[in-house]
Amino acid sequence: MPAVLRSHRSPRHLCRALATCLALIASGCGGGGYGGSSSGGGYNPMPAISSLAPASASAGAAAQTLTINGSGFMAASTVTYDGTARTATYVSASQLTIQLSAADQMTAGSYAVVVTNPAPGGGTSNTVNFTVTANNPMPAVTSLSPPSATAGAAGQTLTINGSGFMATSTVTYNGVPHTAAFVSATQLTIQLTAADQAMLGSYAVIVTNPPPGGGASASVSFTVGNPVPVISGLMPASVTAGTTAPTLTISGSGFLSSSSVTYNSVPHTATFVSASQLTISLTTADQATVGSYSVVVTNPSPGGGASNTATFTVAPVVPATAAVLVVGGQTTASMAPLTSGEIFSSSAFTSAGNMSAARYRPTASLISAGATILITGGANASGGAINTAETFQVASKTFSTATVSMLCAHKGHTATVLQNGKVLIAGRTGITITPCAELYDPVTGTFTRTGNMTTPVSDHAAVLLANGKVLIVGGSVDRSGCISCTATSSAELYDPGTGTFTATSHTLVGARSSPTATLLPSGKVLVAGGGVTPSGGPVRTAELYDPVADTFTSIASTMSVERQFHTATLLPNGKVLLAGGLTNAGSVATATADLYDPATNTFHATGPMASTRMHHTATSLGNGVILIVGGTMQPTSPLGETSAELYDSTSGVFTLTGPLATGRYGAAASPLQ
Repeated sequence: MPAVLRSHRSPRHLCRALATCLALIASGCGGGGYGGSSSGGGYNPMPAISSLAPASASAGAAAQTLTINGSGFMAASTVTYDGTARTATYVSASQLTIQLSAADQMTAGSYAVVVTNPAPGGGTSNTVNFTVTANNPMPAVTSLSPPSATAGAAGQTLTINGSGFMATSTVTYNGVPHTAAFVSATQLTIQLTAADQAMLGSYAVIVTNPPPGGGASASVSFTVGNPVPVISGLMPASVTAGTTAPTLTISGSGFLSSSSVTYNSVPHTATFVSASQLTISLTTADQATVGSYSVVVTNPSPGGGASNTATFTVAPVVPATAAVLVVGGQTTASMAPLTSGEIFSSSAFTSAGNMSAARYRPTASLISAGATILITGGANASGGAINTAETFQVASKTFSTATVSMLCAHKGHTATVLQNGKVLIAGRTGITITPCAELYDPVTGTFTRTGNMTTPVSDHAAVLLANGKVLIVGGSVDRSGCISCTATSSAELYDPGTGTFTATSHTLVGARSSPTATLLPSGKVLVAGGGVTPSGGPVRTAELYDPVADTFTSIASTMSVERQFHTATLLPNGKVLLAGGLTNAGSVATATADLYDPATNTFHATGPMASTRMHHTATSLGNGVILIVGGTMQPTSPLGETSAELYDSTSGVFTLTGPLATGRYGAAASPLQ
């Protein structure tokens, strides 16, 4: 029987030894072991991350799988992403995966990925960052400068305006890359060559930003188109009504073989001569009626468009013998009055030479059976009245070399040719408030005094009546401390037989300064417009003077606008043309015109004129055509107009003529026949 080993230790010591042995066995002592360790030992391995796949994503990326590569991974390994635990899928000891949500990748930044193995052993891996990168912006093109070019244009810089531009932005023009110069986040430029602009069309311009993010902008079109035509002139610029059909030559730029032309808004076949010239044929019907007709050239798209409007004038027939002398006046208030005169003839103005004295608002009267024009008074450079007169010889078209002294200085006066050939000069003297009237005798070439006016007035109107007397109406009189500052309703008659003035039985219905007075075929006188003060307050009312009854009667009908410093001209048809003048609307001149019809005792609009004007002249050319000359557009800072126009009483249309060589307002005019 074998011997039994006996310990000298107590049973409690044996139990301790056995427990220690069992613990060593459980932890892997002596081989074998538990727990799936790859080390063959009894502890879990320390995990290590070598890479992530993918290593990064763009901000805003969709949910995706993140693969973690490394070593020491276990089925029990756990993973944190940005410090937050994520469910890990064990693939192998060298690979784990987790799921990243869109929220995980919403914001740019670096996010720590860590693998942890449990005890015993185990532990936390190194940290590897997953990077969420910021997206490049999506570019947007808002405009191009220039937005278009004419076909055949030279090379130029194209500026692209918008937002989200980068130094790495690229640009395509018509699908072809063009080197982009970065100016700012809102501007890029590229260079366009002549070849880029050689052909008609619309070409897409697109800006692209690289990833991450980025992308292509919406396209904006750059148009290579036809030019916009420009008309610089017409030849001829005008014709007389009834002219045989001419060829109208249109000069300008940007014309094409495909250009079209309208005359008075009616298409006319255009003949292409060159890029600077087209022609159209005008029919007799195109020129039959007096008026101003628009000429427009249009180029087709792309580009192209309508030109500026040129005006072709069909003017009324002016008698070959018709001629008008226009003298004096002023160009600006800061300049001295003019000495010059101009003659209108054959629809043009030519120089008539110079007067001996500069005169603003003189008078001009045809006397001596049409041989001479008498020019009297007016204001000088200092505004004072002038006491001289001079003559213009119609035959030689020259001014007299010497002036004739008047007995009084006159401005704001009237000159009326009497039936006996003498001329009545009526109106207050320019230096006192004493009334002064005198007669010019063309036979002796001298002035003599005649009776005094009943009222010392200026800025009145005077008209020769059928009975040989002269009616003087309205004007300006004095009040305390003021000369020529109040409009008057007074009226008086001058009798050449007795050389005396007498007040009419009745005054005007209303006070009027600078009205007009026109003798009608009936023998009555139309008194129209004027102002309630010498310098303003124009009215639109009118009244009739009956020389038989010696009374004034209001006309119920009124002019279309108020008028002062206007003109009134009797037409061959018995009607009266009232043109221009100062109005209450903004205290400026008007381009409107009215006709007074004695048959109906009413006013109605005609025209209008081509230009606004006041202080102009109006002269009948003898065939129902009235010549309107000069004037100014406003009473403050006045500037003399060079324009002139013809009114055709048949059509009721004004057409431009002339122009004057020198702009003038406050001039005098007289026919030369």
